[in-house]
Amino acid sequence: MKKLLLIITLCLCSCSTYKMSNKEINKFKYEVDGWDIIKDDHCVANIREMEWELYEGKLVKEITMTICDPKTRDKDLIEIIKFVHTKYPKYKIEVNRENEFTRWLLNRENKNKK
Repeated sequence: MKKLLLIITLCLCSCSTYKMSNKEINKFKYEVDGWDIIKDDHCVANIREMEWELYEGKLVKEITMTICDPKTRDKDLIEIIKFVHTKYPKYKIEVNRENEFTRWLLNRENKNKK
């Protein structure tokens, strides 16, 4: 009986670990604006893709984001993941830091628009 209670407690705690309360969302002023994740009126991440994936025989929804500031600390990155997971709880969340290829690709897209 004690083992069952321990397992249930661990499951409940682990499920809520990567979610934010409405109080936290309001405190940090998080919101989704189109494909941008906004914190305190600044873009902290861009949603690049929302896709379906077949993994181990199961269909999985996935959101891929790129962090706007490559200097973002891991602590802040985890906070962003928590917010997005709270907004989209049935999606797998993937986060990429911007790299040289991403910057080249974005610059190329912007040049093609002109």
